[in-house]
Amino acid sequence: MRGFTLAELLIVLFLLGILLGLPLALVERMDPGAKGLESSLASYIRASRDRARSTGDYVVVIPPNTENGFVTRAVWRPILEASFEKEMDARHGVELLGSATSGTALGRFGAALDLRTGGGAAISGRDGKFQFPEGMVLETHFYCEDGDAGRLVDWPNLLRIEYTNAAGIRARINAGAGTSFSAITINSENGVALPGRWHKLKMMAAERRFSVWIDGLPVASTEFDGTLAVPSEHPTLGDPENDFIGLIDEFVARVRYIEQGPQLQDGGMVAFEPAGNLRFDRDGLLDWLRHPEPVAVSIYDFDDKVGGFTVGRFAEEKR
Repeated sequence: MRGFTLAELLIVLFLLGILLGLPLALVERMDPGAKGLESSLASYIRASRDRARSTGDYVVVIPPNTENGFVTRAVWRPILEASFEKEMDARHGVELLGSATSGTALGRFGAALDLRTGGGAAISGRDGKFQFPEGMVLETHFYCEDGDAGRLVDWPNLLRIEYTNAAGIRARINAGAGTSFSAITINSENGVALPGRWHKLKMMAAERRFSVWIDGLPVASTEFDGTLAVPSEHPTLGDPENDFIGLIDEFVARVRYIEQGPQLQDGGMVAFEPAGNLRFDRDGLLDWLRHPEPVAVSIYDFDDKVGGFTVGRFAEEKR
């Protein structure tokens, strides 16, 4: 019984090398763009972190659904702002109403809109048309002098925010579908915004939730269906009918937009596990309330996994 010659052993080893290399070659042929998609997706996620950090607003990265085939992200862009510094009123489109003045009273961060003798101010910005299909957020600071009820913000056909006699906040927004919209009202508990003090007011309507915060704390919230109504006029701060007596400072309104990212080939899929979306907070960190653990990003071609990495609180790591 003779053994194998050296030439025969070399041929066997050569054939084994070819066979062992077949699975990798098959994967590369199955999805030649997998590594490119993995790289572009990781870059897109890093850019989303940077976007959250630079804008000071959270950013949500959304995997593709069966309809679009794009990885997308939801971002916030300011559409209106007013600082009530006299030299900025024209740029911000501030129109004083009634007995209101700006640039004369000391506010929380400089000059303020002075409504201590009543009045109000319309904010038009660049006089564009405002629509909010993906949601909006509004922030301002206010000081109520006498504790009486009054209107803080009125955006006709869209929203109204009022200060109540019990030092609370009442907010109303119109939402629905098509031409059918209904008013949704939420009320805070009493005493959340005491007179004689500055308070930060934040109102958000996005991802089917309508919420109000005072001084960084949630005070009222509810769910809603559909999209937000289109406002018929510019927003007004205060009340020309002299209901609100006090000061308002640093007003800003932002709109939520959806931006397209990497596109998948037919049969491709990206999954964020265990969470459905990736949410980065204002510091560009993985939001620990939504994501207490790192999130696995997996790339599939039909039913075969062809790539992936892990998104942690601070960075992305190859798996």
